[in-house]
Amino acid sequence: MLVSATFTIYTIYTDRPLCYAFLGKKQNCSPRQFRHLDFISQFSTEFQHISGKDNVVADALSRINEVQISPVDLEVLAKAQSTDLKLAKYLTNENSLRLKKMKVRLICTAMSVQQCFKYVHIDLIGPLPPSGQYRYCLTAVDRFTCWPEVVPLSDITAETVAKAFISAWVAHFGCPTDIVTDRGRQFESALFQQLSQSIEFQHRETTAYHPKCNGLV
Repeated sequence: MLVSATFTIYTIYTDRPLCYAFLGKKQNCSPRQFRHLDFISQFSTEFQHISGKDNVVADALSRINEVQISPVDLEVLAKAQSTDLKLAKYLTNENSLRLKKMKVRLICTAMSVQQCFKYVHIDLIGPLPPSGQYRYCLTAVDRFTCWPEVVPLSDITAETVAKAFISAWVAHFGCPTDIVTDRGRQFESALFQQLSQSIEFQHRETTAYHPKCNGLV
């Protein structure tokens, strides 16, 4: 997309490595750096200064609270796409980049949102090759979205497993309504049963010798 195209780079003046990559001399570079910088310098570029507080595009991940996102009007978006000349060119066969129109069906309804992170499957894996003090992992997967979470553990006592589940799942996604586990001693302990009463989730155990019941994890 950038080959033989003139584009503008908006950056702050303190971003010296980026300016050096395009404008600096390459006499003290290693062979690998020289190849990379030589490839970058083939593009036509223009630098323009932008203040740090206005550079929200580049800082979107580190300053997410500063980015104000307005609701998207899908009708306005569809109209803008239908009148965009550049997009119309890509929808034809006049270039190597070919786009096709697709119908998108939104499945995230109000009912489906309510089901997210309500039914959770958890299990333990290990012992694994040691990584520092950790030899085990607690895995948790949401049934509806299949969102996974993995927590390293130094041991698999009932207390350690309960603390890991509360800190890694409940603290982030709230209290689930149902939790599916196997018949491990950590999940059958009195501590885990007390946890189910405190958080008020339904503890569902898999059938003995039938691990497919908890196949998500």
